[in-house]
Amino acid sequence: LETTQGGVWAKENIQQSVSLIEDLVTHAMKDSPKVAVNTEKITEIENILAISQIESIHYDIKQGLHNLDTISKFNNNLFIRLMETICAISNNGKNEKGYIIIGVADKHDDKIKIEKQYNAENSSKQCNDYFITGLNGEISNYDSFDSYYKKVSDLFEVEKKKFKNLGKCLLEPINYYDRNLLVFRIESSNEICSYDNKVYLRVGSQTKEAEAMQIIEIVERFK
Repeated sequence: LETTQGGVWAKENIQQSVSLIEDLVTHAMKDSPKVAVNTEKITEIENILAISQIESIHYDIKQGLHNLDTISKFNNNLFIRLMETICAISNNGKNEKGYIIIGVADKHDDKIKIEKQYNAENSSKQCNDYFITGLNGEISNYDSFDSYYKKVSDLFEVEKKKFKNLGKCLLEPINYYDRNLLVFRIESSNEICSYDNKVYLRVGSQTKEAEAMQIIEIVERFK
């Protein structure tokens, strides 16, 4: 920046300096796009992953919705099992809450497979004993994340019709340090839930179809 003799800024120099600064700021803003980081959501994901190891009946972790093979393809059977888990978590009791996070591997071997499948070595972020791989690899098979999200959301809307007494269940996209995740937020109703005329329950971290005596036990939870 130029100044006049004696350190006194001339009017012309001031105008030039202001214009120069404006150009520099504008250029910097163009070269550095804003990345929206929701620290509250990030913290929530980390808390859920920490608690899920203790209270596994309320939480489930999925690495993705595609096959891990040569051709990455949407796995409809896996999606059906996801619906069964939503039903099972809904049967934990009256007004109970639960979460399903998609985009997280719970085994190191699975983390390696995912990174190899999508040529994304060392792209995962470890959180406790989990590896947040994200769904970015699966999303690359679609036009955009919006297209991927719409596919899952539309399928969920179709499957919802097979539920009876499903409480609140919301599908939410979350960005975890540029890794796209999907989260199902589940809140049970005041009655036992069924999916496709079957009742499911959580046994530890697993989802199982309830037998007759187990159904009676689940009914008791809602009294």
